[in-house]
Amino acid sequence: MALLPSIDDIERHQVYWLEDGNIILVLEDRIAFRIYRGHLARHSLVFADMLALSPSSMRNGHSDKGEAIVEPPEFQGSSSSHSNLKPRNNAEEQEYYAGIPVLRLPQDRAEDFAALLDVVLQITPADPSFNMLEGVLRISTKYLFDGIRAWAVEHMQARLPTTLHDLLADPTLEVYGDRTLAARVIALAREFDLPQLIPLALYAIISFNFAEPPAPASPLFSPQSSPTTHTFPPVPPPPNPYIAALATIHVTLPPGDLSRFTLGRQRLSEAAVSYLFQLREYGLMKISCSRKVGQYHRTCAAGNVHAVWSRPQPAVAEFLRNPLGVMAVEGKAYDFSTMCGDCNAAGQAKHIELVEDLFGRLSEIFMLDDRSFERQ
Repeated sequence: MALLPSIDDIERHQVYWLEDGNIILVLEDRIAFRIYRGHLARHSLVFADMLALSPSSMRNGHSDKGEAIVEPPEFQGSSSSHSNLKPRNNAEEQEYYAGIPVLRLPQDRAEDFAALLDVVLQITPADPSFNMLEGVLRISTKYLFDGIRAWAVEHMQARLPTTLHDLLADPTLEVYGDRTLAARVIALAREFDLPQLIPLALYAIISFNFAEPPAPASPLFSPQSSPTTHTFPPVPPPPNPYIAALATIHVTLPPGDLSRFTLGRQRLSEAAVSYLFQLREYGLMKISCSRKVGQYHRTCAAGNVHAVWSRPQPAVAEFLRNPLGVMAVEGKAYDFSTMCGDCNAAGQAKHIELVEDLFGRLSEIFMLDDRSFERQ
């Protein structure tokens, strides 16, 4: 067995090395935490079992610089039923340092454990970052900090869109930026059984326009002629940053959801067509309205639908790619201000009705209930 680094040779955490702490945790075999056992046992079923032994019984056969690793008990999933969990109660394996029991957790990140301790001691920021919540969720799920896991899930749901109300508040889903965060959210939701995060995260990726034109090349890299009339080959323009984001998404998404992403774009566009035919703004419904609107007494636009469009082709293309976003944003593709009051109210109500209907169909469109994708 390879010798493990001595506690004297390991970096001590800047915040969570407490001189009067009564247990030492070594994370990643490189950072040591010295904290209070009660903080762990009070919140975690796993640590409560692991630390159930009295200090006197744990002390038998201890070594200040032992080599054994005391691993947490193994368990399946994050269920609240943990009656089958049993700590490894072998005092001969227990490691001590200066009379303090040592637990080595080489597979857990020190950053994640520190974030969890922040929550335990109630020193978390009012607006925790996604990275912090992800770390807290990972440790709290593994070691059954059930109350803290609930805290992380609550904040995750508060920060990320999951409902129709969230979508209407942020129709472009800007919270996901270039959509790499959405892929991380989906992977995290699969790992920790948070299916409510998946539909809009997957929609955010599928409906995003990854075909944005790249930035123009700098004049510094334009083709030039040398004094010998030799022409340098043209330098390709800088890569589209969204292409790099798309590559990241492909390696981040679980295999089943990568297939859903591939098929979901086509299925979403096909579904959008049926909604397109229900919108008067596209001129696909026969509606007549002779009421006059505005000081110039022009005819209501509902009776002259083509007046709504100045560039119909890109507008329709955008609708097929992102129907929820288009229908949720008033004035993004439609101009209700040119309609009379009755037509205006009817148009807005129709859009809300269609948004609600399409939102309710996302799981069906993305085949989220089809388990065959996970068997690929």
